[in-house]
Amino acid sequence: MTIDAIKERDYAVAMPEYDYAFWNAVKRKPHNAKELQKGSAKEGRYLPLQANSKMTAALKKESVFRSLATIAYMREPSGIVLAKHCAAESCWTYEDGMYTFGQNEGEFTDYNIKAHKLGTLLKYDEAFMVDVGLNMENHLIDNIAKSFGAMEDAAYVNGKGDIQPTGILHNTRGAQVGTTTAALTYEDVVKLYFSVKPEYRKRGVWMMNDETAYYLRTIKDEGGNYIWNHANDTILGKRVYICNDMPSIGPGNKPIAFGDFSYYWIIIRDEVTVKVLSELYYNDGQIGYIAREYLDAKLIRPEAIKVIQMS
Repeated sequence: MTIDAIKERDYAVAMPEYDYAFWNAVKRKPHNAKELQKGSAKEGRYLPLQANSKMTAALKKESVFRSLATIAYMREPSGIVLAKHCAAESCWTYEDGMYTFGQNEGEFTDYNIKAHKLGTLLKYDEAFMVDVGLNMENHLIDNIAKSFGAMEDAAYVNGKGDIQPTGILHNTRGAQVGTTTAALTYEDVVKLYFSVKPEYRKRGVWMMNDETAYYLRTIKDEGGNYIWNHANDTILGKRVYICNDMPSIGPGNKPIAFGDFSYYWIIIRDEVTVKVLSELYYNDGQIGYIAREYLDAKLIRPEAIKVIQMS
């Protein structure tokens, strides 16, 4: 699909006529097929602009990473992202003076962005669909977001970059190791914190699973103070985010990550769309809905997030 075609489709799905046609089609009610066709995506899938905004909000609620990462949009069929690996350079000068910047031109790394496809299938009894008390739009969006949110976070942690995005724990393209230990202690957590450069610590957060969080809640420093602030769920003043796709404490695992997760980029290639399977499950008295999205994700600055490596 060309850029002009994408723009035309984006305009079409913002119209109330399209919204009306789409949701009537979802409920297998009479609808304007010509109007619906204006918003056709790959393989005859659709989603109105208003519903897409709700879907984006629902995904952010369900996915830990979507609330921390940088979300970028790349609608072209393929592309490369250039990431700058140096800080901006600033200097003072007189009112009428010339700036005297250095020769630091920065380093750029090319990242090939793919279009990994994630799909989910929902089936409902036709009798359930005609329930007048059901807000089908909210129900469908919430269920898709829950399924996609869980699958996305699993990939954002452990994805290999083949048919999934590249996760933060990838051995070569993920977060750097900040410290290595055989038994997790208070000192190890502090070492991890200070292994991250100050520019990344400023917006740094912790990520771990429930089991690791429970263990850290019991750790005390030499003065008998808990490392975990139970009043606001922070460690060393930085908020803890729970993602149960993170591994537990154990040999060879990386149970804790700390750093600035805004350097993890989620690149949306095509937003969530829905196709109604009105005939496939007809004999079962059911209607199927298959939702799909195309995206990729990469940590574009590995030093921004550090992990503890268990030996």
